[in-house]
Amino acid sequence: MGAETLGEIGDPEAVDPLIAALKDNSRVRSEAADTLVKIGEDSVDPLIEALQNEDSSMRWSAAIALGKIGDSRAVDPLIAVLDDDSWLV
Repeated sequence: MGAETLGEIGDPEAVDPLIAALKDNSRVRSEAADTLVKIGEDSVDPLIEALQNEDSSMRWSAAIALGKIGDSRAVDPLIAVLDDDSWLV
């Protein structure tokens, strides 16, 4: 079962493996982020945590996904990453 299928199902149990996939190559990372957006609300807290990861690509992917989800819980954490050391984020 692919990440896209997991997003269509909306299975919150897929969130943790998808968060881990944000560390992978750009194609996998993009698909994982898109799927987390489809899962929606259940993805928000793990994505907020991912904003603190040492991998800047993961922080960037998490920020993009949180912006697309549009949950108010992400506002302050997203404001905080505006000062990220990585230009990517």
